[in-house]
Amino acid sequence: MATTIVDPAHLETTPVSFRRILVVTDFSAQAHLALVDAVRLAMLFAGEIFVLHALPPMDVRYGDVLGMEARQASMAAAQTAMAREAESIPDLARVPCMTRVEEGPLDLQVEQVVRSHHIDLVVAGSRGAQGLDKLLFGSSAESLIRRAPCPVLIVGPNARRIDSLQSIMFAADLELGSLRAAQYAAALAKTMQAPLTVMHVVNRVGPPQRELRKDLEERLMHLMPRDAAMYFKAHIQVDHGQVAPRLLRAANLGGMELIVTGCRHNGAFGDHAAWRTLSKLIHDAECPVLVVNGRLGERTPA
Repeated sequence: MATTIVDPAHLETTPVSFRRILVVTDFSAQAHLALVDAVRLAMLFAGEIFVLHALPPMDVRYGDVLGMEARQASMAAAQTAMAREAESIPDLARVPCMTRVEEGPLDLQVEQVVRSHHIDLVVAGSRGAQGLDKLLFGSSAESLIRRAPCPVLIVGPNARRIDSLQSIMFAADLELGSLRAAQYAAALAKTMQAPLTVMHVVNRVGPPQRELRKDLEERLMHLMPRDAAMYFKAHIQVDHGQVAPRLLRAANLGGMELIVTGCRHNGAFGDHAAWRTLSKLIHDAECPVLVVNGRLGERTPA
């Protein structure tokens, strides 16, 4: 795994705030769990919830009475399901909530809502059998993560419910694309006053030599703000072996409530190994995974 030195001057200990949270739903059990976690986050951050259901586009031509009736029936059924879903979560009444049913591709609808409502976080559930390749009702995870100009929290099939975010792991690959993810991980640890495990796995059979391990540990420390020790304790961990299994072992045994990881906007999804690693993390982790797009110069924790 390549290691690129990142410039710690880019990092700031700014607080993180998930005050506007968008949840995408298809009214499935997994989407319900994602909404429950989103409500918990809204309560932790004094935020508000936007719930979106996107109906598949329907090609209805002018004068097509049956087509228009079918579209109206689909919209009415979705609105009924949305109301039922909201009523099924009592805590949702404790936070401001807006629901929307729209027609069109999910990723485009998400992008529009994120930009128009200044969304800080998108939350989605991931179906078990298909891992990360498909989220909810068939939307491509790659497209959703690419288009969302904010972090995406993915609740996998084995994830426990979020409680208080008192144990966080940052899965670092030491590429430039992980810089923004490091910012979010550090900001969350600071805001929640929680310990942060910063972990890098060297994809090799044997353990790295002492000099390499020391170099990697120093680079991981450089990802943290200089004044991080004032707000939270960072545990630096370098391991070796297959990346996803080693990260999962540490996260699951450590009882992590959240894994934060980055993805590089250019090239990451062309790297099938990186995609498989992220997919396995989401599928097998016992906590949600926060994916932070690596496009620098855009929105940072605020």
